[in-house]
Amino acid sequence: MLQRARWRHVAAAAIACTAFPIGLAIPFASQWSLYQDLRTTSAIVFGVVGAWLAIVYPQALSGSNEGPSSRVAMRVKRLFDALKMSTIVLVAVLVLGLANAAARTLPAAVAHHSLARGVGFSLLVYLTLLQLWAILLTVLPAKWLSDDLAKAQVERRSRDNLISHPKSKKQ
Repeated sequence: MLQRARWRHVAAAAIACTAFPIGLAIPFASQWSLYQDLRTTSAIVFGVVGAWLAIVYPQALSGSNEGPSSRVAMRVKRLFDALKMSTIVLVAVLVLGLANAAARTLPAAVAHHSLARGVGFSLLVYLTLLQLWAILLTVLPAKWLSDDLAKAQVERRSRDNLISHPKSKKQ
């Protein structure tokens, strides 16, 4: 599983690198509105994941001795992965805002503003891909819940059929 995660990051980084030349021509002011949208999306993911954990998987957070099943533990881990990714995005956007303000006062940074645009756009693409993955992990619990409900419904129908049509004893 760790290998898959690495490959996702490598693929996202490769895509982000291809965005570098495109970003050279995009002013940072235009990029910044996209960073703000990314920050807002991260905050929404935080809220949704928090709700999923509190409402659907409270036993995993309670610290009870029973502990969650391996299936529930895997689901909770995926939700925490989404939280980690959103945290990375939020921290990067906050730090980038400060770095941008500081860089405007440095003559060397001002002289290389085109390069900074390309790097900033590459970072934006990478963070966007990371956030898209976090959103996917946030939506998965709805599918899991739907699958669990469908399975429970099938089991209930089977049980009801056994109760209403017991096998007759041979005489």
